[in-house]
Amino acid sequence: MEQSEIPDTGDAWLDIQTLFGRMLDSLTKQFANEPTSANRFIAAVIDIEPIRERYEKNFIELR
Repeated sequence: MEQSEIPDTGDAWLDIQTLFGRMLDSLTKQFANEPTSANRFIAAVIDIEPIRERYEKNFIELR
């Protein structure tokens, strides 16, 4: 799986939207055009508190 560069425009919400958009595009390809499966997968990951907390600390709070 290829890595996506993390955007850094100075606008955290735009950056996270861009990053998640790229993730969804990649997952859509992986799930053979089953976007609802990809969306459920990302929603499940976001609901995992330790992952969400680490993301907030390492990505959002830095801005």
